[in-house]
Amino acid sequence: DVPENSWSAIKLGHQLGADLIEVDVQMSQDGVPFLRHNYQLPDGRWCHDVSWNELKELKIEGEPLPKLEDVLIWARDVHGTLSLDIKSLFSPAGNLTQTVIRLLERTNTKDKMLLLFMDHTELFYTKLAYPELTVRALLSGRLMNYRDYLQGIKADSVSIMYGMFRP
Repeated sequence: DVPENSWSAIKLGHQLGADLIEVDVQMSQDGVPFLRHNYQLPDGRWCHDVSWNELKELKIEGEPLPKLEDVLIWARDVHGTLSLDIKSLFSPAGNLTQTVIRLLERTNTKDKMLLLFMDHTELFYTKLAYPELTVRALLSGRLMNYRDYLQGIKADSVSIMYGMFRP
């Protein structure tokens, strides 16, 4: 009964003993990574078109939008592990990922994070540049050979989109 990607949800997951908490990461107009699943705000504006100064004042379902840096520091301090879903649809190639990696380095959390990519080209180049990172591919289509594909893009793990498989 708490909004997704909110501080309440993150802390509740931790209190309930989750060993991995997935959050969605987007970037504001002025380059600040924050948590939100939907690309649009309730008023219809696109998140990437709004500055962090304005986003930090918003409340969605009564909750402020968490800043990624604050969440990483919290996770480090409570020894939590996060899966960061890199929502890069509206940012130039590699821009959000590079910003996230700089935050991981600054907060000393690279070893406790899993990066989830729907953009497999970005996953591949991220893994080549940072082989120590753990990356996960989000699959939304059917493949002829899952194993070879996932090895080829250097994915450490995989998630399957809801609805992709049916009985």
